[in-house]
Formats: sequence, C-alpha cells, structure tokens
Amino acid sequence: MKKGGLFEKSIRYRLISGMLFVVLVALPLASFNIFPVSAADNLVPNPSLEATGPDGLPVSWIKWTSGNNTGTYTYPVAGYNSEKAARVDITKYKKGEKSWIFQNVPVMPGKKYKFSDYYMSNVTTSITIRYLNIYNRYVNVNLGSAGSSPSWKLFSAEFTVPLTMKSLTIMHKLSSVGYLVVDEYSLTDTSEPATPTIAITEPANGATVSGTINISATVTDAATGTVQFFLDSNPIGAPDNTAPYSISYDTKSTTNGLHTIGATLFYGSGGIATATPVIVTVNNVVAPNLIYNPSFEIAGANQLPDGWFKGGYGSNNAVYTYPVAGHNSEKAARVDITSYSNGDAKWYFRDVAVAPGQIYTFTNFYMSNITSNVTLRYLLTNGNYQYVGIGNPPAASNWQQYKTTITVPANVVSLTVFHVIAGVGWLTVDDYSLVAGNTAAFTEGMVSLSFDDSSYSQYQNAFPVMQANGLKGTFYVITSNLLNPSDSWSFHTAEALQMQAAGNEIGSHSRTHPHLTQLSELQLTSEISGSKSDLFGAGIAPANAFAYPYGEYNQTVIQSVKNAGYTNARSVESGFNTKDTDKYVLKTMEVSNVTSPTQVMQWVEQAKTNKTWLVLMFHQIIDNGGTYSTSPANFQAMAVGIKNSGIKVVTVSEGMAFMTP
Repeated sequence: MKKGGLFEKSIRYRLISGMLFVVLVALPLASFNIFPVSAADNLVPNPSLEATGPDGLPVSWIKWTSGNNTGTYTYPVAGYNSEKAARVDITKYKKGEKSWIFQNVPVMPGKKYKFSDYYMSNVTTSITIRYLNIYNRYVNVNLGSAGSSPSWKLFSAEFTVPLTMKSLTIMHKLSSVGYLVVDEYSLTDTSEPATPTIAITEPANGATVSGTINISATVTDAATGTVQFFLDSNPIGAPDNTAPYSISYDTKSTTNGLHTIGATLFYGSGGIATATPVIVTVNNVVAPNLIYNPSFEIAGANQLPDGWFKGGYGSNNAVYTYPVAGHNSEKAARVDITSYSNGDAKWYFRDVAVAPGQIYTFTNFYMSNITSNVTLRYLLTNGNYQYVGIGNPPAASNWQQYKTTITVPANVVSLTVFHVIAGVGWLTVDDYSLVAGNTAAFTEGMVSLSFDDSSYSQYQNAFPVMQANGLKGTFYVITSNLLNPSDSWSFHTAEALQMQAAGNEIGSHSRTHPHLTQLSELQLTSEISGSKSDLFGAGIAPANAFAYPYGEYNQTVIQSVKNAGYTNARSVESGFNTKDTDKYVLKTMEVSNVTSPTQVMQWVEQAKTNKTWLVLMFHQIIDNGGTYSTSPANFQAMAVGIKNSGIKVVTVSEGMAFMTP
C-alpha cells in the first residue's frame, strides 16, 4: 500500500495504543488532567488534547490521511479553553482528507448519542462517524458539515447507533486546501435511562406457606439499589443492597390466613420501583393454648370468669370488675386500686401443668394507666410456691401485647401468671395464651457478655481473658466516670477505644447512673442523649446500646432512649430473649458473686437448645467483692466454657439485628 495508507495508519494506531498503556501505568491520571469536569459522561479519551504522549502526539489520538493530498499536522497549538489543540493543513489537494481522530470507544446499538467539538477553519469541513461493526469492518456515516469560521465555533449533532455496531470514532475532516483546528471533543449518551423494575420470584403468588420461608426478588436495569420487603405493608427484614435480593422470614411470627408480600426497590437519586404484590396463605400448626377460658368469655359462679381468681395481698383497696369490654371479644377483666400502702392486686388463671426444662411462650393483652408487673408463680414438687418476676409492662392507654418465653426450672409441677398492679391505678387484661415451644426462636442460640458501670476491673481482668478466648462483649459505661482521668475506679477513654478496636461494643449506662424514672424531661435528655454525645466526642461511635441504671425504666424513659438514637436497651429483667422480645427491654441473666461457672454453662446450653439469646450481666471482676462481682477465676472458667460450647457469641447490638424488625 502507499505511504500514509491504511497499513501505516493501523501500525501507528497500535503503537500509540501501546504507548498509552505504558503512560497510564507509569503516571496517575490526575497528572495529565485528561478529563474535564464532566469526564464521567464524556466518552472521548483525552477530549481536550491536553495529555501528550512520549511520541509528541496527544494521548489516544492519531493522524488520519487518505487519498492524494499534501499537508501538515501540528500539535500542540493554542486551544479553545486550554493550552493545547490540534491543527491540520492541506497545501496541495486532489482527493481524500486529513483529520485528527481519537481511538475507538464502545457504544450500544439503538442508543442515542450527542457529539460536539470546537473548531476553526478557513474552508468548509465535514464530520463523519467511523463505526466498527461486530464483523470487525469499518462503516462510515456522514454526520454533517461545518462552515468556515476564523474564530472558535461549536459543532454539535445527535445520532442513533445502528444495529451491529460496537464502537466508533468521529473524524472532523479537512477535504480541500486550507486549515482546520480542533479541540474540546465530547461524546455523551443521551438515551433515556431504562426504568428499573422489581419482581417477587419467591414465594409464588397463591402459595401456601409455613415455617421459615425464603422471600426473593429480581431487579432489572438497576446498577445499584436497595430492596425492602414487606408483609401486609409492614417492613420485614433489613434492607438488602446486594443481589440476589432475598431474606428469610419465619411465618410463625404472623397469624394464619391470607397475607400480602411486597417488595420495593430504591435506586439512584430518589428512584422507587414497586413489585406486584404476592398473596400467600400462612398455615402453621398452632400449638394448643394451655389456659382455660383465656379470653374470659365463659362466666362462672359468683359472677367471676370461669377458671379465674381474684388475687392480692398487702394494705390496699382493690376493686375487681368483670366483665368489661374486651380486646377482640366481648369480655375482659379489670382491677383498680383506689388507695395503696403496699402489696398488689391481680386476676390470675388456675394452674397449668408444665414440664421441667420445657420452654413455653406466654402472651396477653392489657391496658393500664400505671406500670404493671408480670410474675410467675411456680408450684414445686414439695408443695411450696416459688415466685419469679419476669417483666414490667409500661402503662398503655390502648391494648398492648405482652409476650415472653418461659423455661420451666426443675422440680416444678405447674404454674400460673400474675399480671399485677402495685399502686393507685387500673389494669385491664384479656386474651391470655400459654403454648409449649418457642414461637419466636432464632435460627441458633446466642450469648452476649455485658458489663455494667465501666469498672476498671473489667478492662484489667475480663478483657484479656475474652481476647484470649476469641470472645467479645458490650461494655455499658458511665460517661462522667469514663471521661474523668482522676477516677481510679473506672476505665477511661483510651481503654474503651482499645476494647472497641478489638471488636467489643461500647454502650451507655447514662452520664451519672441516676434513677431515670425520677428525672425531669430535661434531666433525662442530659443523662441519655448527653451520654451518647459524650461517647461520640471521645471518638467512641456508634453508641447504639443503652442499659438502664438500676434496671429502672418507664414509657417516658424508653421514649427518651429511642429519641436519643439508641437502637436497643437492656433491662435487668430475668430471662432469655427471642426474636419478639422488646428491643428496648432486653432481658438478662445476672452473674453475681454466688453464680457458678456450672450455672452459666447451664444457661448457655439452654440458649443453644431453645434457640434463644442469653445476655449475661457482669459488674466487677474482682476477688472478694460484694454481690455485684465475679471472681477472675470464675470468669476465666465461664469464658473457656462459652468458647468450648460453640455457641454464637455476639455483642448486644449484633444480637438485636437478628430480632424481628
């Protein structure tokens, strides 16, 4: 072929491409200033010709000549809005053209693109799209012509890429005696973006489901996005931002019958796509309710609900009313205390036979104007009674459900549940349920080690043992002590940061450990929100976990904890947590100076067997301490036992993430 023909141009193109690779590896892109501000949209490499390669030519550009003509290529020359541009001159002409062209860029068939450049010339010039198709053949398509202009002028045109085309370059060509200077190339995709869609793929519409099911969805035309699943318009599971989009859902968490599953995709800057809902029938085998006349609908003798009793003790004036309007039925039972010195008042059902070691789920619905209490009364094999407090439901002006699990101790024959008030006020109860089994079990048992009061002994005697055994925990700190370097009783910021860096969680136990239920709203905010701010200021973040000082809380305190941005709060109520436990009244098992490693391991095995979440509560880790202490030797034995048990160990906030949203 003739000099300047396709062979020479092809060789030069490959050499330039190879040089480009070396340059890009050797130097950072920023040093070239290759791309303008809109580089993310502009497909043209080195569009302003500012980057110069080792051969003295603009990076990613080549000289193009065809036909019979004579001329020169000049680079660099003064640019439009920058230092460099490229010029071509033809001094003798018979046919063909000369042009500067950029390396081919990939394009999509059927999409619309906009091309523009700035030029100066003393003759009319032409602009041609040079496509490379899927058969690796070149196809030229005229895009337009540009009239002569002694000063910089914009050329712009739009086009749609034909089928079978895979890449292109654009030639602004000089085809007569004259000159042409070019700069500031731009090629952008102007097609309307495809609207993402989402479809639920599992379960199928009309399916009957039970137990734990998989809920899945597919998304089209969304590079990134987040999917939230819904059951009956209520969010279920955490938002999923990674395909394939899927969650597991325990259908025992809802009622039998028809339910609607939905899914919403959130993409881009505020884009939303909604899937066509799927209707399923939940059909789980329901364990029998062991409580006779659980909704008070059957009236017995003496104007009392059959199978129920009035109860109370102490010095107070109690008024029992039956029937009153029920939760989902006609009848409920109410108790009022009009004057109070001590004791309590309640309605309770006749004893139910239970099996030692068996787990049961208890629920009821209530309304009250004061905080109430839930206590188990066990009848033991020796004929004595044992009383165990399990909860303190806050006041509720509308019907609220109280729910908990009960693991029956050894030597127990039967039980009943006291839902009581112990003060001037009223309580209405209805719809009791006691069923065998844990209806809100996790997929596996878990344990959390939690520590109150930021005692230095925790850092000195617990933290090293935990590290040695691969354990982590949640340390609830009193921030006024933490931030006071002269307080020798507490560990301080440096120790807290060290423990956090090792995978432990640092939570709040308030600023000064007050009785929160006795504080004003302003004081509550200072203690609860203020302690979170203290931790943030010390570089300890996020602080998502809170523990109530003295275990004292009410609805006002709980709301203040929520308002401060905490995602969970631990009480001192005894018990194991399930997926349905109130996240702001997490239960715990206290480890005191009389708690043996054997007892702790029994709790751990219980959590593993019943797939519940055990939160252990420690205070000081010292020898010869008071009630709220554990010896270092016992803690060592407990840590080794937990490690060897194979149970999942989580911080409190990690455990909370597995609970029902």
